[in-house]
Amino acid sequence: CTQFGYLTQNYCLDEIESSTLSLKCPNNQLIKLGRVIYGYSWSNECSYNDKDCTMDVPREDIICSSIRNCTVHVVEYPLILQDCWNLAASYVQAEYEYITLSHGFLSTPNYPNGFLSNLNCLCTLYTSSNHSIVLEIIDFHLPTCAEAGLNLWFGQNFQTKCLTDNPVILIGNIQQNVTFRFYTLKNINQGGFLMKYSLSPESNNATVRLQCYATSVSNPSTISNNFISKTSSVQLQYT
Repeated sequence: CTQFGYLTQNYCLDEIESSTLSLKCPNNQLIKLGRVIYGYSWSNECSYNDKDCTMDVPREDIICSSIRNCTVHVVEYPLILQDCWNLAASYVQAEYEYITLSHGFLSTPNYPNGFLSNLNCLCTLYTSSNHSIVLEIIDFHLPTCAEAGLNLWFGQNFQTKCLTDNPVILIGNIQQNVTFRFYTLKNINQGGFLMKYSLSPESNNATVRLQCYATSVSNPSTISNNFISKTSSVQLQYT
C-alpha cells in the first residue's frame, strides 16, 4: 500500500495522455517525493497493491525545477519490466507529500540592483498562536529617509529604517503581527534590503502568513495573499 501520509498520482500507461507526470504544491509548502514507480498489476488496476511487481522510475527521469514542482518523464508504452518476468508495466505511480514551512525571505525589487521611485508597499506577517515572529535584517542599504525607507510596526512599537544598517534580529511578542511599509520617492540604481522572517519557537506545525499590498498615488493593487516558503524570495514590488 501507499506509504502513510503520502498522496499519490497514478495513471494506466495504456491510457495516459501525456508523456509527463506533473507534481506541484502551494507556495507555502515544499514537495517531498516518496516512491516513484512503474508497476505491473495482477488485478488490472492503475495503482499499487502489495502483490504488484514494481520498478523504480530512473532518477534521471525525475526533474524538480524548484522545491514546489517536479516532473516525471514517463517511458512510452509498452515498458518491459525485466525484473518482473518481462511483463509490460501497466501503470506509473508517484507518492509525495507537502511539507509546510514557517520561514522565508523578503527583498526589495531587483535586489541588490536598486528600485524605482513611487513605490508604497505595505505588508503584514501573521503568526500562529503561541509563537513570535523573528525578523532578521541580513543586508540593508537605502538612501536617506527623504528618498526611501522602511517603516516597521511591532505591535505599538514603531521605527523607520533608512541609510545603511548593520545586521540585526528583531523579535516580536507572542501572537504579535508585524507590519512594515517600504516607500520610495526616488529612483535608486544600487541598494535595497534582504530580510529573513521565521517563528520562535521553531515548529514544523506552525505557519507564518505574509499579506502584501502595493499602492502608488492613484492605483492600489494586491500583490500577494499567500503563504511563503523558506527558500523563496518575496520582492516588494509594485505591479
